[in-house]
Amino acid sequence: MDQDQVLLSDILRLDIDAQEIDPAATYEMSGVYGFGRGLFHRQPLKGSETTYKRFHRLAEGQVVLSQLKGWEGGIAVVDRAHAGRFLSTQFPTFACNEDRALIGYVGWFLRFSPTWKELRLKSRGMGARRDTISPDKFLSLSIPLPLLNEQRGIVQRLDDVSALVDKRRSAIETSEREAQSMLLKAFLRAIDGAPLRPMAEVAPLVRRPVEVEPAESYPELGARSFGRGLFHKPTLQGSDLTWQKLFRIEEGDLVFSNIKAWEGAFAVAGSNDHGRVGSHRYLTCVPVAEVMKWSGKFRQRAKMYPALTTGYRNDDET
Repeated sequence: MDQDQVLLSDILRLDIDAQEIDPAATYEMSGVYGFGRGLFHRQPLKGSETTYKRFHRLAEGQVVLSQLKGWEGGIAVVDRAHAGRFLSTQFPTFACNEDRALIGYVGWFLRFSPTWKELRLKSRGMGARRDTISPDKFLSLSIPLPLLNEQRGIVQRLDDVSALVDKRRSAIETSEREAQSMLLKAFLRAIDGAPLRPMAEVAPLVRRPVEVEPAESYPELGARSFGRGLFHKPTLQGSDLTWQKLFRIEEGDLVFSNIKAWEGAFAVAGSNDHGRVGSHRYLTCVPVAEVMKWSGKFRQRAKMYPALTTGYRNDDET
């Protein structure tokens, strides 16, 4: 297999269709996901609502680079659904010389994390979130370039695998939606007739501040969104902590993120979570035993749905 290494500048060229902003016009905007997940539609934007002087108009088959997030996979190939839409000037666009490289092949190369890592090394700025990638830096990346017919074979194989993954993911998501629907119906039947009480009475907020010692280590946890339970983060070293505040988690705590609870980032701490710590972003509530005593009617109904009384305690039960 002929796999000469060439620079992206040998197969891509800067190709920007800059459009002057008309305050009276409305622009169909796009955005670029991180981690190689492609483009998405944003809400339309009126020209009078932006401080930008111009936008970049997209064309099918172009490569789009997020200068702010390219190093974490904010790169995409424009498909038909996004052709003619707009991005800000922070997103330069590039055309591919398909006499030498297939845009599908280039697109797959740009979706791989080693490519992002290389971009990270080329980025500049102060602090992780200020690192930017210029078009010149982007085009200085090296890419293995087999012959065109070999590129076609590679793209076909990767597309086939991607289609299978998408099909499997869709089936899993459908199964999860059905399971959630069943659980919700069972839960509603189980609590039918139970009195409603304020959360502050049932499970008030309890905080256990941790005094950080430089010589100590602190096993951390977090909460996944969409009801997917708690997970264990790498252990923190006290000597690496400066302004951060930590709080102790105990078994039976209801743990939730104060910035992501609205999308299901909460769970009940299990025995394997006991003694770990969470940042100030993770709040803990402790049920009051006296308040939690169920009526005989409610207790009998709860026994019919035992899974609901245990809850999602950790990753093994999600």
